[in-house]
This record gives sequence, C-alpha cells and structure tokens, in this order.
Amino acid sequence: MIEYVKNLAYRQREIQFDELIITVPAFFDNIQKNEVLKAATAAGICNEDNIKIVCEPVAAALDYGVVAGEKNCRIMVVDIGGGTTDICVMDINNKNYSVKSTHGDNHLGGDDITNTFCEYIFRKYEEVFYKPLITAPCMSNVLQVCLKQLKDKAEEAMKLFAREDRVTIYNLGVINSNITAASDFSSDDDYITINYQEFRDLVKPYVDRIVNLTSRTL
Repeated sequence: MIEYVKNLAYRQREIQFDELIITVPAFFDNIQKNEVLKAATAAGICNEDNIKIVCEPVAAALDYGVVAGEKNCRIMVVDIGGGTTDICVMDINNKNYSVKSTHGDNHLGGDDITNTFCEYIFRKYEEVFYKPLITAPCMSNVLQVCLKQLKDKAEEAMKLFAREDRVTIYNLGVINSNITAASDFSSDDDYITINYQEFRDLVKPYVDRIVNLTSRTL
C-alpha cells in the first residue's frame, strides 16, 4: 500500500522523496511501529534512517501549528476520530517537542456515538408509533440506503444540540419510503422530538471513557 501511494505521488508530481513521515494510532506499541517501519522500508521510498513514525495526535498538533506557536509548555492533544480516540501529552520547548505519554482506544470514536443515537431513534420511533422505523430486509441494498439516510439525520440532529435544548427530527417516514409507497405513511407519524438530556444520557458512557483515557494518559 505504501509503495502504491509512492507511485501515485510520483505520477502526479514526478518527484522523488528523500524523507517519509507515517502517522500511526497512539495505541500502537513498539512492535507494531517496527512492522510499519519495515513495510515503509520495503516500499523503497527512502532509507530507513529517513523514515519517521509519528503518532496521530502529535501529527495533529504539528498540522495545526500548536508546536510552532508555543514556546515552553506541556499540552495534551485529544484526537477523537470516527472509530478511534488517541491522546498524547507533549512537552514543547522552543519549537521542539517530546512525547511524554500516549494512550488510545481503537473502539471509541464519533461513529460509536452516532450509531448509539441511531439506535435510540429506532427505539423511540417504535415507542411512539408502535411500528418499526425501517422494514427493509436484512443484508439488502435497500437497508443500507435506509441506514445511511438515518445516519445523516442523526448527525444533523446532534449538531443542533450545540445550541438547542430540544431537536425534532422530521421526514422519518421518507426513510422507509424506499420500500413503501409514499401514500402508506402520513405527516402525522413523520417526526420525533428528543431533548438534550436524553442525548446527554446516551453519550455519557463515551464521554466517561474519554475522560478515563485522559486520566490514564496523565
């Protein structure tokens, strides 16, 4: 894969690379990092001495200019991705940095929160209207389309909680219209309302895990 990326970059820019930086999750141990280093060396991009392995939260800090903008301090970088959370503590001294501690969880991320919220929308819809929100056959393409639409609505709703105490999710009936005629549902059963406390209760277990992860990193 690394060799493919190298060849792709060469075809686009027609340049050779003298150095290589690869980012890896914070939870990677030395054995995993060494395996990545071996793969990068085998790709033939540059000498092993010119290959650097950097954990992802450190790369995030570098990308956002945190290191360049600070002089003498200690910072914590929390990198919450779709499926993983990476945390590191860094000492910065005149644009130089050293990593003091790293921790990560490869089963904790934004997708977990979104999926939990989608499941809650499922349950609440059934509790309110006494019927399933989605009736598409399991493992079908239609089901995947329905789930994608539900996820989009869930993500839109979660963003609104940043400024709203209650969020109404409309047009839920349209999701099931992929397999049901539009005349089979009415606007009366087309929405549900969720308050902020409900949402907080849903995400609290994930927030607690992130807090515990930061404590272990410290």
